Amino acid sequence: MVLFWLLLGLAIAVYLAAVYKEDSLAPGEAETRAALQHLGPEYFVLNDLLLPSGGDPPTTQIDHVVVSKYGVFCVETKGFGGLILGNDRQRTWRSYQGKNFTKFQNPVHQNKWHLRALTILVSRLGLDVKVTSLVSFPNANSIEATSNEAFVGSARMVEVHIWDSNTQVLSESEVKLLVMEIENANITDPEIRGYHNLKVQAHVKRLRQNGLAPDDRY
Repeated sequence: MVLFWLLLGLAIAVYLAAVYKEDSLAPGEAETRAALQHLGPEYFVLNDLLLPSGGDPPTTQIDHVVVSKYGVFCVETKGFGGLILGNDRQRTWRSYQGKNFTKFQNPVHQNKWHLRALTILVSRLGLDVKVTSLVSFPNANSIEATSNEAFVGSARMVEVHIWDSNTQVLSESEVKLLVMEIENANITDPEIRGYHNLKVQAHVKRLRQNGLAPDDRY
C-alpha cells in the first residue's frame, strides 16, 4: 500500500511538472524579453516569476519585472496582433484583425494582481518606491488602447519608456536587496507551478465560455 501511494505521488509530480513545462512561455513573451535585455547592465530583468499573491488565488504569475535604481517595473505581455483597442474603464479589450475581433481581459486590471505581489515584497524591505505598471503588445500592428494606470505599447515602446525613467529612486544596495528578495520569493517548484497552471487552465476554460480569448494568466 505504501508503494502504491509513493508511485501515485510520483505520477502526480511528473504530470504537474509537464503541465508547467508546456505552458511556461506565452505568446509574445520572448519578444518582450529580448527588448528588455537591451536596457543594459544597470537593469535587472526577471522573467516568468510565480509569487505569493497575498490573496485568492494564492499565487500570481508575472511575465517580466525590471529593477533598477530608476524604479521597479512590472510588465504584462499580451501576444495579440492587429489593432488593439481598450481603456481603463472597460472590463475587456479587443484585438481587431480586419473586420474580425477577439475579446480579452483588460491587461491593466490583470496586472494589478502582479503589482500587489511586488508591492508586498517592496514593503517588506521598507523601501519607498512605487511599482510601475506596463503592458506590452509585441505582435500588434497598431495600439490605440489608452490607460492612466499603466503604460501600454509595443515591446520596443515599453523598453524606451523604462529607459526614459531616469530619476533615481533606489540606491545600488537597495536594488540588489530587492532583486534578491524577489528571487527568493519566486516559486520554482515544478509541482507548485504545475498546480498553478492547472488553475489557470480552469480559468481559461471559464474565459472561453464567456467568449474571451484564452491568452490570460493570473
